[in-house]
Amino acid sequence: MRDRPAAGASPRTHPPFSPSQRVIASLSDSERFLAAALDALSAHIAILDSAGAIIAINEPWRRFGSANGYGDADPGLGTNYLAVCDAAAMSGSREGAEAAAGIREVAAGSRDEFSLEYACHVPTVEERWFEMRARRLPSDRGTCVVIAHECITERRQAEAELRAIFKAMHDVVLVLSREGRYVKVAPTGAPLLYRPAEDLVGRTVHQVLPREMADLTVETIGRSLATGRRVEVEYQLEIGGELLCFAAALTPMTEETVAWVARDVTAARRGEEALRESEWRHRVLFERNPLPMWLFDAETLAILAVNDAAVEHYGYSREEFLGLTIMDLRPQEAIPELLASRPAAGSGRS
Repeated sequence: MRDRPAAGASPRTHPPFSPSQRVIASLSDSERFLAAALDALSAHIAILDSAGAIIAINEPWRRFGSANGYGDADPGLGTNYLAVCDAAAMSGSREGAEAAAGIREVAAGSRDEFSLEYACHVPTVEERWFEMRARRLPSDRGTCVVIAHECITERRQAEAELRAIFKAMHDVVLVLSREGRYVKVAPTGAPLLYRPAEDLVGRTVHQVLPREMADLTVETIGRSLATGRRVEVEYQLEIGGELLCFAAALTPMTEETVAWVARDVTAARRGEEALRESEWRHRVLFERNPLPMWLFDAETLAILAVNDAAVEHYGYSREEFLGLTIMDLRPQEAIPELLASRPAAGSGRS
């Protein structure tokens, strides 16, 4: 027999359940375990019924609602999520239209998952970005859809910073697979892609480049992946009707991909070629000059080089000349004047 309350005592009362408490009270142990697991996740999660109404939310969803001015203890519970998306779409929101269409496709089973990145900025305070994912959840209550919102602000900010860095670069930065397929093309400020980025991704170098260059590319990728080390290579490509020279460095990223960073070194190589040509012209002018000429060290006065005319005029062999100083070619009385007037860098003629 149940004890009766003592005379004059008030019967024990219990506070009324909130909507969320009533739901929890009706859950089985397994459902309570699932609810606790959802509360432990960082994503803001809501479960929609087949009509799009929110029938359950997790604790991060509640905290987000509270932090953003929603006074309800269970923000959004009972609200039709699809209706909210449709209203946003009617107001011109592209993301609202995409979200509504994607969720309906998931609910209908025409796709397994839908995801969408969208902005949720706080004016004059901060920029915020989120990713929404939707997955179908068959249950004994009918088909449901799980909606998860995850804050991706830090990732988007990092991506923006990386894009700014890339824009300041003039290198070509690619990710290539073992077989030479273009996996990614970094958005650098390099104007010298062989083709626009959208025409490269997904294709192989043999579909894009001349065969000889494509073969070199695949061979170089293979060497980098086989050794696991950085490999450098120089090559030429005709771009815009001009033959350009590139210096590339390859570094393995995964077992199947490399990062290919190439820099246009055409101006440097042309400068080096011009210098070599200038040196050759001066050497020819020196060696074929009909007057005896030599080069000497300004510090030691040792002869460094002589032309054919000097060998013929003085009678020394070229090897003998290289063992002399210019003082050996001057009379003794002329040496003091020679030492007083010697230049900082030496060249001479008889």
